[in-house]
Amino acid sequence: MSGTQKHALSHAVAAPRANPAARAFALMAFTLLAFALVVAARLRAQDAEPKSSPAALQTYADAANYQNAGEFALAIEEWSKFLEKFPQDPLAAKAQQYLGVCYTQLDPPKHGEAAAAFAAVAEKYPKFELLEDTFLNLGWSNYSLAQGTEDEAKKAAFYAAAVKAFSQLVEKFPEGKQADDALYWWGASLYWQGKREEAIVPYGRLVKEFPESPLRADGVYILGVTNEELENYAAAGEAYDLFLKEFAENTLATEVQMRKAETVLQAALASRAKGEDASALLADAEKKFGAVAAIPEFPSANHAQFRQAYCASLQDKFAEAGALYAAVAGAKDTPYAVPSRIAAGR
Repeated sequence: MSGTQKHALSHAVAAPRANPAARAFALMAFTLLAFALVVAARLRAQDAEPKSSPAALQTYADAANYQNAGEFALAIEEWSKFLEKFPQDPLAAKAQQYLGVCYTQLDPPKHGEAAAAFAAVAEKYPKFELLEDTFLNLGWSNYSLAQGTEDEAKKAAFYAAAVKAFSQLVEKFPEGKQADDALYWWGASLYWQGKREEAIVPYGRLVKEFPESPLRADGVYILGVTNEELENYAAAGEAYDLFLKEFAENTLATEVQMRKAETVLQAALASRAKGEDASALLADAEKKFGAVAAIPEFPSANHAQFRQAYCASLQDKFAEAGALYAAVAGAKDTPYAVPSRIAAGR
């Protein structure tokens, strides 16, 4: 894979859209605000439900107001105070959850503290109404910790914790509102550990089970890439065909065309190794590489032309191959210049 392709893959896996914690915060802000508005009424009610004390309700309201105002450090103090003073209160689960969310909203985020807060929710409150969000944010916090450390042992432990959280979410909420997110990040947590075979499972489920997901383009792309890296070229080719059918205008479409051409070439090489006629596959691969090489400003155009020349040479079209190699050899700043000059001279 070229350096350009690796960069595109890294971008697609690392940040397909806004992080789960940020979205969860936005969704719960309204809930917190609504709660703060009715706290006064609850304080006056003699038989209010849940049965929180006036002091607990006031502390909760203070924390909610700070969080709604974006004063996350102050909100953390108040949520911590609530949990210290009222650990058995009916609102303790929500306070623990929002404590974790506030840690994710700090600049920079404190993912370790956030992970601890979300883990406490998952452990203490298995029937919590926001448990799906809890697992997503627990997984995201551990994924972020893994991405942020160079210590290989810690990195492995954080990724393992992320996988556990994301897989638990999917197991408990297979059709939940966060299930597609969890499948994507579950796959990413496996992918970055080098566990490509395992990563195919959640990536495949994302593509199959959530056709309307905002993460579908990213999921189809990385499913193809992962299969390609595992040399499962037929499966990779199918994913790339699907991507090009559904996302022809996506910024990664040209790269996917390049990758699709490579899967056709690899199928041709496999056929040749078996003594089979691969002429049709080679012609198709040559055509596909040529189409990609002709796309203006494609960063890997020289690579595409280099592979096009190789396909031509395998078909004994030596004059065409030589001209293509010569064109690449004359290009500036390409790692394929030297091998092209060598190939052209043969």
